[in-house]
Amino acid sequence: MRTTITTAGSRGDVQPYVALETTCIRPATGFWTSWPPPDELVYFLESRPPVSIVFGSMNNADSEEITTRVLEALRRSDQRGILLTGWGGIGSADLPDEVFKTEDVPHDWLFDRVRAAMHHGGAGTTAASLRAGLPTVVVPFFLDQVFLGWRVTKLGASGEPVPRKKLTSDRIAAAIRRAATNPDVEKRARLLGEKIRAENGVARDRGRTSQRRARRSSGVRASRSTGARLNRTKERGEGELHGARAAQRF
Repeated sequence: MRTTITTAGSRGDVQPYVALETTCIRPATGFWTSWPPPDELVYFLESRPPVSIVFGSMNNADSEEITTRVLEALRRSDQRGILLTGWGGIGSADLPDEVFKTEDVPHDWLFDRVRAAMHHGGAGTTAASLRAGLPTVVVPFFLDQVFLGWRVTKLGASGEPVPRKKLTSDRIAAAIRRAATNPDVEKRARLLGEKIRAENGVARDRGRTSQRRARRSSGVRASRSTGARLNRTKERGEGELHGARAAQRF
């Protein structure tokens, strides 16, 4: 079946997303990105690489306070920042020249152009930052984000996660400073990104699909073979019984 991609990219926790005109019956993996960045963002990124900060769809009742703490932490750690407001989490506080705020940027595009990432630990955002080889600070809000924050730390691509309820300016600054300036964290994150990017998910999926089909086909052949033997045995038994009864009549 022919399938046409009409819209593609990455947004928030959904990475990648793709809109199709028809239904695709074959499995597909990978990233599709066709996104023209605004000139202001390109100009901002031409200077010293910033730290990307995004909390995805995690709505905060005190988003203004969170934003104030983040700005203060960036100042204390002497880092530039790019704030992705997304669907929530970042307020509209006045921003210094060293901080750029935008509503939405494809993660796979942005993460190749920043020096570190701080985010909520959503599955899609975590995958994108690790794939880009970025030192990653996770601020988990709930559920799987706590696990992913722990896992990123175990992989050496981050320091300890910063719990949402303990998100002070001092903690944020320390986490950003470690992610953006620690050579060991930078090296481990870079090597992890290289390993992830070297994976050929399509080929691996195709191989596993072929193996599953072969097993199913083998199972069908075995089932048919067993059934045929049973049928032959049944026919032979019925023939012998018929022959014995015929002999008794004579």
